[in-house]
Amino acid sequence: MEARDRGEREAIQLASEITADVLIMDKWKGRAMAASRGLPVTGALGVLGSSYQKGLIETPLRILADMRQQGFKISDELAAKFETLLRTRYAR
Repeated sequence: MEARDRGEREAIQLASEITADVLIMDKWKGRAMAASRGLPVTGALGVLGSSYQKGLIETPLRILADMRQQGFKISDELAAKFETLLRTRYAR
């Protein structure tokens, strides 16, 4: 499996070289490639959820709505799953 664009490939390579704690990547093909190399991967929603859980942000759903308004692409189904995760996995 190959990452689609140069930026994904370079991010994966750099994360491998520096033994990154986590790689933030939203595109599924790039995430799969990074995971196959044993890299810990999260996406924008993971960052929002963790930030909420740690008390760094108070309104992750509002932030997500703002992101979507600015062009962040996410299905309604995934947004609903994220809302559920805020009450379970990322609950404070």
